Amino acid sequence: MQFISVNDVLKKLKISKSYLNRLRKNDDSFPKAVKLSERRNTVFCLEEIEKWMSNKIYKQLNLFEHHQIIL
Repeated sequence: MQFISVNDVLKKLKISKSYLNRLRKNDDSFPKAVKLSERRNTVFCLEEIEKWMSNKIYKQLNLFEHHQIIL
């Protein structure tokens, strides 16, 4: 299991810190942060972030396919 920092999550998702905070608050499917110890920063599991991204992409593609108009 590999952990990544908040800054790495921001770079990977190409989002701002305020948007990350909104995701954490409003999207129940977004991976939970892990505090490894009192002295260490908050981290995320890389595999969970990647799985969340894949699920979002799949849902968007699936939605697009269902709403396509055939000419």
